[in-house]
Amino acid sequence: MNRFFTVPGMDHCNGGPGGNASGQVGASFQGLPKDKRYNAVLELVDWVENGNTPESIIGIKFVNDTAALGV
Repeated sequence: MNRFFTVPGMDHCNGGPGGNASGQVGASFQGLPKDKRYNAVLELVDWVENGNTPESIIGIKFVNDTAALGV
């Protein structure tokens, strides 16, 4: 089984004007809520280990792409 999620405004893997922090590798992990709805990696783990298929993943856009500055 597979799912395909598009993220409007996100460059390849991260960056861009859209919600670009969703748990992918790198600095984008910092500042993300420890909630699978906002973290693609946690969603994937829950899907594989518990069979809970995700319906959506929420991308977050930090001010100036800096988690310390907030959303």
